[in-house]
Amino acid sequence: MFKAITYKEWIKLKTIFLGILTINLLVVFYIFLSVSHDLKFMAAVGYWNKIIFRGVMFYDFYKFFPLASGVFLALAQFIPEIMKNRIKLTFHLPIDENKVLLWMAGFGALLLSAIYLLVGLIFFSLSMVYFPIEITSSLLLTVLPWMLGGLIMYFIVSIIILEPNLPRRLFMLVIGYWIFDILYASYWYNIYTNIFPLIILAVILLSVSILIPGFRFRKGAR
Repeated sequence: MFKAITYKEWIKLKTIFLGILTINLLVVFYIFLSVSHDLKFMAAVGYWNKIIFRGVMFYDFYKFFPLASGVFLALAQFIPEIMKNRIKLTFHLPIDENKVLLWMAGFGALLLSAIYLLVGLIFFSLSMVYFPIEITSSLLLTVLPWMLGGLIMYFIVSIIILEPNLPRRLFMLVIGYWIFDILYASYWYNIYTNIFPLIILAVILLSVSILIPGFRFRKGAR
C-alpha cells in the first residue's frame, strides 16, 4: 500500500520536482559563472578580501531559492489533495491515517532534501575550484540554514493547507513569518552556526505537527 502511495505522490510531484531541481542548479551554475567572470577581471586576493573582510557573499543570490522550493513543493503536493478531495479517499485506505499523512509529508521532504543535497555538493565542488577550504566551509555553514528553512517552510505551508480552521491557519502564517524573519533577515555569513540544533529541532517538530491539522481535517473541523 505504501508503494502505491509513493508512486501516486511521485506521479503528482515529478514535474514540479524536476522543475525546482533545474532552477536550483541553474542558479548555482550562474553564481559560479559570475565568480569565474569576476576573477578574470580582478586579482584573486582582492576578490577574497571582499569576501573575508567586507562580508560579501558571492552566493547571496541563492538565498531565497530554498525557501521558494519548499513553498512550491508543498503547494503542488497538498492543494490538489484538498481541492479535489483526494485526501479524503486517502484517509479511507485500510491503513493507519497518521502513517499515511506522515508518509506523504516524508516523501515530499525527501524530494526536497535530495534537491538540497545535490545543490550542496555542487556548491562545495565548485567553491573548492575557486576558493580555499575556509571560504567553502563558510559557504556551507551559511547555505545550510537556508535549506533547513526551506524544509521548515515546506511543513508550515503543508500544515496551513491541511488546517480547516482559518484562525489556526493565520496563527501558522505568523509562525512562518517569524521563522522567515529569523533565518532570512541577515546578510552576514556563518551567523546561524550556534543555533543549528534549534533549527533542526524546529524541522523535526513541524514534521510531526502535520498530524494535528490532518486529525482535525478527518474529524470535519471548521
